Amino acid sequence: MISALGWIPRGAAKRTPEKFVLSAEEVAMMTQLAADEDEEAEEIEEDEEMEVIDEEMDAEEDNSTLPDSFKMDEYDEEDNDVAVKEFLGGKGDAGAGDDDDIEEEQEDIDDGLDDDEDAEDMEIRPTDAVVIVATTEEDYSNLEIQVYEEDTGNLYVHHEINLPAFPLCLSWMDMAPTLAENGNPVNGSFVAVGTFKPGIEIWNLDVLDVLEPAATLGGEENSSLRDVAVPKSMRKKHKKAQLKPGSHQDAVLGLDWNTGHRNMIASASADATVKIWDITTQQCMHTMSHHTDKVQSVRWNPVEATVLASASFDRSLLVLDGRNPNAYSKFSLSADVESMQWHPHTPSVLVASTEDGVVVAYDVRMNNSTPLFRFQAHQAAVSAISFSPLMPGLFATASTDKHVKIWDLANNKPVCVASKDMNIGELMTLSFYKDSPFLLAAGGSGGILALWDTSENDAVERKFTSRMANHAQGIIAPVENNLNLQFKSADDIGNELIREEEEAKAKKQQMNKQKKKGNKK
Repeated sequence: MISALGWIPRGAAKRTPEKFVLSAEEVAMMTQLAADEDEEAEEIEEDEEMEVIDEEMDAEEDNSTLPDSFKMDEYDEEDNDVAVKEFLGGKGDAGAGDDDDIEEEQEDIDDGLDDDEDAEDMEIRPTDAVVIVATTEEDYSNLEIQVYEEDTGNLYVHHEINLPAFPLCLSWMDMAPTLAENGNPVNGSFVAVGTFKPGIEIWNLDVLDVLEPAATLGGEENSSLRDVAVPKSMRKKHKKAQLKPGSHQDAVLGLDWNTGHRNMIASASADATVKIWDITTQQCMHTMSHHTDKVQSVRWNPVEATVLASASFDRSLLVLDGRNPNAYSKFSLSADVESMQWHPHTPSVLVASTEDGVVVAYDVRMNNSTPLFRFQAHQAAVSAISFSPLMPGLFATASTDKHVKIWDLANNKPVCVASKDMNIGELMTLSFYKDSPFLLAAGGSGGILALWDTSENDAVERKFTSRMANHAQGIIAPVENNLNLQFKSADDIGNELIREEEEAKAKKQQMNKQKKKGNKK
């Protein structure tokens, strides 16, 4: 199963990833594990040898009654070596040695060629599209870094990272979870991963065969309980682990890195909270508890770096400013939320999909419950939605009905342009590539990554060709860069609810009075 995926911006991945080097502690741990395995293997081997000895003794007892000419198992194997040397004219040693030298030289040449080929295979070209895929097969979960060569159409797994638990979400970022000695940020290619565990692991994608995350936000106080590199048979059962201060108390369902304030990442959890973390210190900066049920998704606004949206199973969307988290706007949903995205070309618009197959959009500047649009996208749950960052109006939905649909959202009037069965089972995740207007990736229950160049569809090409030309010439509406949001505080919202209740009560009393007057007449 593929439960989450995300694209790495073009050219952001290291061209030739480094090979992982074990630390002294890790070497000691692996040495101890190997020693324990060797000891166990020796015990098994001794038991097997004893069985063989017992069988040989039984066989000797049987052979003792045979004539000497029939005791075939007592022939010396050295006689065979003598026969071979005689066949080679007494030059068995020399001839064998020459052949061995030739074979060793050929092996050295082959090894050199293999090294060159391996280095070429591990190279990630600046033109390659790289996608991070979170996969699970039975009880084994990992991250696959897959490379798509757009010029040849070749897609392959570049390298993998083992995960401790079922992955639920991920977010790519270009900043290391540490600072340089001079206090400046360290650039790179990293991914934060949320799982059924309360910790958020940050992995370095530019290192091959890495065993441990570069950092963990929250999670178990004792990092040794993670047990990723330890074989299953050797893992110890532990009591409930003590968590780090500020940690989530349940699974991490959503993550989003802040591209404006690069040291910040937001997380959503099944514990009904949203947290903002400083990735350089691995400390929780803020905890928000505005929701009453699991928080499925969290997203930073693309133009206002302090504005954050969250979506919860309490059937609400919530938008707030991180500088004043007690003030917020709230919008209702028709069912449990599945996915949420800000509109990249109209950043004041927040779009969400729900379990009942509905997609709904709100202008968060308007503090009311009237959506900009609401439509039935699929008959089954809309598990994921995605906007094309480079093509205004191009919008995709993925569903558990196994289909991806392409929509045109121009003028807030959704029109279905195309639909495709991806043939990879029920769909769980979907994302447009940020550096290509029409390329999207999808994954689901089949465990296979599917890429679709939507421009190959005739209807999509006809609908968006002229818009693509205008985009290339810059003849498109500029993206809003100021939301001018007016949030209501919790007190304001409470007073509004009280006022609404009083108005409803007064209206009911008025209706009762009119009803009594009518009865008297």
